[in-house]
Amino acid sequence: MIPNINLMDYFREIANSAKFQISAIISFGAALYLIWSGDYDTIKVTVSILFLFALCMFSVSIIEKIIFRTIYFFKKKKSWNSLTPEEKDFVSYYLKNNTKTRYVIICNGTYRDSGIINPLISKKIIYRASNMSEFRGDTVWDKEQYFPFNIYDDAFEFYVKKNKK
Repeated sequence: MIPNINLMDYFREIANSAKFQISAIISFGAALYLIWSGDYDTIKVTVSILFLFALCMFSVSIIEKIIFRTIYFFKKKKSWNSLTPEEKDFVSYYLKNNTKTRYVIICNGTYRDSGIINPLISKKIIYRASNMSEFRGDTVWDKEQYFPFNIYDDAFEFYVKKNKK
């Protein structure tokens, strides 16, 4: 079955893609130069356009990934440096005990320290390691529900290096 392709949507997508625009400018500019230089062959120009276009798309996508990863890296480090004292205390547990897992008590379906845990999850410092909880306690009446929270490896290394300074 042939998918329903809307040509206008395709060209709108192309118009919004900077990668496509940059690649098209370079490849078609080179093709125009080849044509106007006087010594051209139709196959030569067509193959040049296709080759340059593919090369430009590849190089622009690599540059784009490098730039976005760099920006993401600096934003992440900035958010990791701006923790509240309670969040720092929560993260310091992992460093003091040299562990990557911490068990947090759940009371009535919410984390006991949810005001600390949820911002740390959104900053990609910790994550809930499992959807399976544990019940810990001496007697049936004393048991409380715990969920494991792990710290990301790069966050752990960042705070270890930060504390060594």
